[in-house]
Amino acid sequence: MGVTLDVPPGVLAQAGKAWDDAHDKLTGAGTRLGNIELANLSTTVESAVTTFLEVWSGETAVLSRQASSHSAAFADLDADLGLTDVAEAERLRSLLPFAFHDAPIEGE
Repeated sequence: MGVTLDVPPGVLAQAGKAWDDAHDKLTGAGTRLGNIELANLSTTVESAVTTFLEVWSGETAVLSRQASSHSAAFADLDADLGLTDVAEAERLRSLLPFAFHDAPIEGE
């Protein structure tokens, strides 16, 4: 069963770009976290900073992968692969800007 997601033209492309931009920013943040110098810190401070960096580097990596996946889903849609079912349409709708979270989903 095919479905349509009723949003104005360009909204899907804008959402895909927003997720792609988020991926780029998160990747950059992860790189900056990985490049922080720990020289001249006391052992106690260095230990705390190292723990902080490990946690947040891991978190930004996870979020970056998720943003990339969301962006790819919109790119696939934009490339006319289409939505295959209501569950996928609902998932993509939830990733749109908030104003479109109630966009109608219509089955064919």
